[in-house]
Amino acid sequence: LLVLIIFFALGLITFSRGGIFATIISFACAISFYIFHDQKKLQIISKGFGIFTVSIIVWMAIVSLTDGVIMQRYGIGKSEYGDRFILDLTGRAQIYKIDLEIFIDHIFTGVGPGQANELREKYGYGKKVSAHTEYSRMLAEHGLLGLLSFLILIAVLISQLTKPCSPSNKFIKIIFGLLALLTMGHSAMRIAM
Repeated sequence: LLVLIIFFALGLITFSRGGIFATIISFACAISFYIFHDQKKLQIISKGFGIFTVSIIVWMAIVSLTDGVIMQRYGIGKSEYGDRFILDLTGRAQIYKIDLEIFIDHIFTGVGPGQANELREKYGYGKKVSAHTEYSRMLAEHGLLGLLSFLILIAVLISQLTKPCSPSNKFIKIIFGLLALLTMGHSAMRIAM
């Protein structure tokens, strides 16, 4: 619980919405699997309630520490930024669209690693910009090989999840597999994952 508190607080204090949401979704899916496959449901539910309680306490501490600015970042507070929380993808949607155009224009080989940064300016972004989504970056920079590598990542995850193993091992595979896929959805970091 102490490690959970520390990492949750560090994630919140960096104002990382994508990282926090990816972690919460991954953890929720893994815990859901574990609850349905474990005989000690009461113990799991009590631990889940404990983690939820700790998360609420950490959230309140971070809100106090940041004078409520963190609530605006997550769209809870009343501010111009919070009002556009749902639609605020920090340009990711436009970058994704441009990357798909680059992929269509260079479908077989892509434009090469790191070359899409400069091309995004020519395709209408207005300036050089790095990808925020690993999926579109793979397509734009690697073409069909990028698509193949993405399919391999999915196949590896599915093959690992379908292998017979203990519920605790499957819990770990689910949480880290989903965390990797969700993180790549908001951050271009395939190598780290």
